[in-house]
Amino acid sequence: MLFRSLKTFVENAKSEFFGYPSNCIFNADQSGFSYEFAPGRTLSHKGEKITMAIVKSMNAVTHTYSVMPVISMDGALRGKLLVCLQEAGGTLGPRVRGNLKVPSNIYLTVSKSGKLDKGIVKSWAKDCLDKLTTENMVLLLDSWPGQTDHHLFEDVGRCKRLQIPPKTTSYIQQIG
Repeated sequence: MLFRSLKTFVENAKSEFFGYPSNCIFNADQSGFSYEFAPGRTLSHKGEKITMAIVKSMNAVTHTYSVMPVISMDGALRGKLLVCLQEAGGTLGPRVRGNLKVPSNIYLTVSKSGKLDKGIVKSWAKDCLDKLTTENMVLLLDSWPGQTDHHLFEDVGRCKRLQIPPKTTSYIQQIG
């Protein structure tokens, strides 16, 4: 049943793509990262009540950042790479802002968690997505709640959005 509905979604998406050039069909997907990887398992003695692990920095294990590239159907990286850093106050300090050189292909933002939220997605859509093409476009997104609200993309008037059903992205990649 799941496979059939996924196959139907892929077929419907392909029919939606008809008439659009491959450089105007986009996919955006966020990825979150920790600064340092700490495995969730470790060897221990049976019955041991406390198992200690060593990491270089607790801050590096708990603090994250997110990136979201946009890739067109023709396989090219398009527009600016969205990078969201974690900052405790939700903003960069004045000294960092004054010394930070952000490359022109990076859309840099910050949040308290280092994760994207609706406000960040709305700003990115207005500032970056809208500038990708002067033609009509299709944007394929997964069902992450921070980007399912159609109001987030109101400033991108030429954008048709397709929502990948929840928890199916990896399966759709295999079918497509």
